[in-house]
Amino acid sequence: MATDNVTVTCSQCGKQYPIPRDRLGRKGKCSCGNVFVVEEVVFDLAAEVALTKVTPAAPRVSQQAQQPLVSWRRIGLLFGGAGVVLVVAILLESIGGGSVTPVFDVPSLVGKNASEVRAVLGAPSESYVYRPTAVQKQLGITESEGSDTYKSATSEGALLLVTYDPDTLAVTDFFIGTDDPSGKTSNTRRLLALGNLKQDDPAYRVEFVGVGGYYTGAKVVPAQ
Repeated sequence: MATDNVTVTCSQCGKQYPIPRDRLGRKGKCSCGNVFVVEEVVFDLAAEVALTKVTPAAPRVSQQAQQPLVSWRRIGLLFGGAGVVLVVAILLESIGGGSVTPVFDVPSLVGKNASEVRAVLGAPSESYVYRPTAVQKQLGITESEGSDTYKSATSEGALLLVTYDPDTLAVTDFFIGTDDPSGKTSNTRRLLALGNLKQDDPAYRVEFVGVGGYYTGAKVVPAQ
């Protein structure tokens, strides 16, 4: 007979978590910052001890995708200054670098605990508290972690994960996920814009989560 909990493994660092079976197929966030679709794996004590790190290969970019979209010199000769302005507009649009309306105002949430964040954003679409099992405690894994997921009402795919200490409700970090249908993006400027973030804001630190120049989102760590 199947148990109520199943074991899932982070695809980036190899850390394993027991979660309710009904969360399979949903997105989850590991303490390393990686966001992945939770899938059931066979529990392997040796694998849990080793915690082998898996580094996904970077997506291949075709030669066609590497080619410039337009010729700056040709447009400049044909249209002068107006042509340069046109090219800038085309390029910004093609990489999603134009005007982006923030879907979450993350800076306004920095400094608040999990309960205060809920008061601002409303009830999360998903809420989960992870506490290590007896076996994991024997292996030295003792940290508990809470996670609230908020989905954007204006941008399909974008989400905000709030990670906190379930005992004190202190927020340890925020994660703003990409709204790209593929689940990853190379456009870090758009990720910042989705969360109304600035990389030089002293109130928090921004870390882009991903490998090979492609990111699932941006992790925001409040300043201590």
